[in-house]
Amino acid sequence: MITQVGPELGKPLHESTIKAGLRELNPGMHFDLGAAIGQWHPYIGKRQGVFYQGAHICSMDRGMIPEFKAWGVEERTVPAQWAEADQDNASIRWAIVPTSDPEYIDKWTAAQAGQTNEYAVRDDGSLMFLTPWKTITARGRVWGLGWRHTFAAILFRNIPKITHASLGAKFGIDAMAFPQGAPEEIHAALFEE
Repeated sequence: MITQVGPELGKPLHESTIKAGLRELNPGMHFDLGAAIGQWHPYIGKRQGVFYQGAHICSMDRGMIPEFKAWGVEERTVPAQWAEADQDNASIRWAIVPTSDPEYIDKWTAAQAGQTNEYAVRDDGSLMFLTPWKTITARGRVWGLGWRHTFAAILFRNIPKITHASLGAKFGIDAMAFPQGAPEEIHAALFEE
């Protein structure tokens, strides 16, 4: 659960403020149905469902909710370019090319002559296909959804009396703010849970 929110995560709102405000805008809004009926889910201690007249809309954090979504960080192994193959975070993976490959002789000849990085001949004469990989630090799982995520999902559903203007007035926010970036980044900022 998020207990402290830094300035990099924007203006925080408490879940009770969000719940009360949304119910005032539309009494059909309700929350945390899983906990209310005793249905456990893996994130029950950290997140709750947001519903409109029984239909699930999205998840929402518990406690103090940051304005913006926050992701964890994880290491991933991804394909690399040959120019990156000698870096400390890189490695070479290999697989034996079957002799049934229709281009086996051409590949073996090119590898034996040192004309390719992708193929090498082993001491036993078999042909290896080589691929460079590198380890990178990348965005991981979402650990904080942020109230903008919740409001965007609700607005997407066109729920009566909940508009950009009514959210702005109720919570003292600029509800028209929209994430910037590439299409996949915007989609992640709005909908990834």
